[in-house]
Amino acid sequence: MLKKIFAELGLNILEAESYLTLLEHGKISAGELAKRCNIPRTTLYGHLVSLSEVGLVKKTKLDGIIYWQCKDPKSLLEIAKRKVQQTKQIEKNIEDLLPNLLARTNSDFQQPKFTYLEGPKGVRQILRDILLYRNINTEAFWPIGEMLNVIGDEFLAEHNAQRIRQNISIRAVWPRNRIVSIDKKPFLGVSSRFLREIRLAPDDVDCKMAYWIYGNKVAFTSSKKECFGFIVESEELAELQRAQFNFIFSRSKKLVVDSNKPEQFLRKNNLL
Repeated sequence: MLKKIFAELGLNILEAESYLTLLEHGKISAGELAKRCNIPRTTLYGHLVSLSEVGLVKKTKLDGIIYWQCKDPKSLLEIAKRKVQQTKQIEKNIEDLLPNLLARTNSDFQQPKFTYLEGPKGVRQILRDILLYRNINTEAFWPIGEMLNVIGDEFLAEHNAQRIRQNISIRAVWPRNRIVSIDKKPFLGVSSRFLREIRLAPDDVDCKMAYWIYGNKVAFTSSKKECFGFIVESEELAELQRAQFNFIFSRSKKLVVDSNKPEQFLRKNNLL
């Protein structure tokens, strides 16, 4: 877990290990720390500088010798909070600048009409494209059990929280034999607060592949067996898929969730 956190802060695995060793041994000289970490002193010094720059360690001089020690581990939380605030400020700056950039964009500029990606990371990247939008209504044929096997619970939980923040609503159809327990996966809650309605498809409608319609795009994602996805930007294709979706949606049964766990997810993510 610590290595993952350090990666988010722009630090590598060796710097994380140096931090842990320093945390365990308290105030110590760079030479002694290098011996304990079993790495060259010059390499360790670079790690210590990086840790110092993000505010995790400090150095003191005593009797002509420089000692290093970790700051209070609580400083990790403060650094994370600053990073979140900086990210929010960058997002706001981009939002303010975007109208000017769009006004200066060459009229001949066009985004690719077709984007293809493979593997779980590729499928996740495809789903992130949906989060480039705000205040839109979307539709998805979503064999949820298959999709979670590809992208994972953690990713979809974060994706849903961000989707709600950006006021992206979704009407979804789940094939009946691909469903999961919402009580066990509360980020899949169904309510006006979740901006989601789910219906269960008729018994004769089943498929492992999913599609999600948003704006003038349709994102297609496969099951873990083939593990690929692609986005097509086409008003005509989006119109066709939406007509197909509406036909299935009208024949599907509304899913009702009798649990307070989804509400706990909303509270945890400050979405109430």
